[in-house]
Amino acid sequence: MAARAGLAGLLIAATAACGGTAARDPAQRRVLDCLEASGWAEASRPHPNVVILEAADGHASVELFFWQTEAAARSAVPELAPIGVGWQRNVSFRWGNGFTYADEQTVDRCVSP
Repeated sequence: MAARAGLAGLLIAATAACGGTAARDPAQRRVLDCLEASGWAEASRPHPNVVILEAADGHASVELFFWQTEAAARSAVPELAPIGVGWQRNVSFRWGNGFTYADEQTVDRCVSP
């Protein structure tokens, strides 16, 4: 549990350093629109580059971190990331209990170009 808390702190600190431009980023908007159309709703936005989404039926949530570059997203996630933590393109993500393989496929599809 301490490792997960440490990872969360690292991701939040690194996110704060990457600037607030992603809130206006069309690529971020495209990802969020895709997820919304797939049954996910924005639950909170603790930082302009961090969005927490919840499934419409409440079975799971996912936290997305939007980075300025793919390299930044990749370096934010440890090589041996715990289950439920990963990255794709310039987005790193973390999900909790209840997140299914179908949910993962939806996130992957929406994050892909």
